[in-house]
Amino acid sequence: MVIEVTDQYVRLACMQAGRLCHFDVRPRDPRGPLLQEVNIPKRFLSFEATVVIARREVIFKLLDLPSSDAGELRRMVDMQIASQVPFTKDEMEYSLDVLQTFEDGRSRVLVAVIEKKKAAWYFTEAQARGLRVGRMIISSSALVSACLRPRPEIQDDRSCHAFVCVDEGHSELCFILGRKMFFSKHFAVGLGGVMETDDPVLAREVVR
Repeated sequence: MVIEVTDQYVRLACMQAGRLCHFDVRPRDPRGPLLQEVNIPKRFLSFEATVVIARREVIFKLLDLPSSDAGELRRMVDMQIASQVPFTKDEMEYSLDVLQTFEDGRSRVLVAVIEKKKAAWYFTEAQARGLRVGRMIISSSALVSACLRPRPEIQDDRSCHAFVCVDEGHSELCFILGRKMFFSKHFAVGLGGVMETDDPVLAREVVR
């Protein structure tokens, strides 16, 4: 089960045996509970849920660190990251992904940071509907996974690829190298703005 939360909508998709067996999308009311209007059949309540949150909820930091050991990298990130984001160590959660290792022992690491109380809010809202949350990912990661799934030829490709997702009220730009995302950006303009005006505001934002 996947629950995607955007600024305007909440989408629910349930898969069984590799097939989509249930889908629901509802307008999001910021004044009420997150999933109050979403139709979740009882038979799917036992499914583990993945919550997909908006890119703007997460801060990305790209760090070059003098180690390739996983434990040392985490300790280095733990020491440095609080000085680069507007949260203290106690106020945030983070994950890291090693994008590249170098011959001299350095590593390039992408760190994703979210405010702890914001992450807790998403978990609490999902659990209030009886859902068991397995993980939380950002929309950029979900977008890249969806784009790569039908493109196995990118598996060993070391060239750079860009993906643009245009939604109703927002858009995202993602860059990947091989099969790893190293950059993504959120734009507060979406399909509505593109269709209702001749002003190429989205194109300008992407180029910038």
